[in-house]
Amino acid sequence: MSIELATALADRYRTKTRMATPAAAQSLDRAGAFATQAAVAEAIGVGVGGWKVAMPDGVSTAAPMFDDVILAGGARWPLREGGAIVEIELGVRLTRDLPPRPGQPYTREEIGAAVGNAMVGVELIASRYDDMPPPKHANAWLADNMGNAAYVTGDEKPLSSIGDPATLRCRYWADGELKQDFVGGHPAGDPLMWILAWANAQDDRLGGLKAGQVVTTGSLTIPALFEKPTRIEAELDRIGRVSVELA
Repeated sequence: MSIELATALADRYRTKTRMATPAAAQSLDRAGAFATQAAVAEAIGVGVGGWKVAMPDGVSTAAPMFDDVILAGGARWPLREGGAIVEIELGVRLTRDLPPRPGQPYTREEIGAAVGNAMVGVELIASRYDDMPPPKHANAWLADNMGNAAYVTGDEKPLSSIGDPATLRCRYWADGELKQDFVGGHPAGDPLMWILAWANAQDDRLGGLKAGQVVTTGSLTIPALFEKPTRIEAELDRIGRVSVELA
């Protein structure tokens, strides 16, 4: 891990500015990327309010969503230079810890039992690097929390009450204009499968999956860049709605 990189990323979190991808980021390995996430959290003094899970190139990975960027529905989020990428996602709240368990993999049923509520969420992606996304260096992207800038939480319902999460109908609007409307859309079909994969692969440096955290499962929509003030509204059938003002 590069202390210089962690310091630079922490500064960008504080100032809401961007930088060219440093050479130290381009040479990171996976362990160094996770160590950088932890060093940034310590430097800016924030806790881990949740995780975003992903499967780039078929490899399970995750990035922390810090406490201070998990926002309630209706929030106003200031656009930075370069705008923000919007993704509509299914999020969940954990009701129990899911510690690493080598040699005894979690099952899909155990993941479902560890979830209390499911929610409709909006992830805002705005990298601290000015040349990402798309990520030219996967571990540099991971060190930057995979570009997570904020996560907006909306209506919630018990996971047990929503039926098959792979069959949720997702709609979202930008300034009242319908942008997408379809059933499903998650690359894994069942969004909880990416949580299952990460639960069985955890190698972060921030304590792993904990009760009370929000875990967001990946985009149900085609990621879209917004560079001007826009009202985003989204809906997942059987759960509810969420909105955020990009200002």
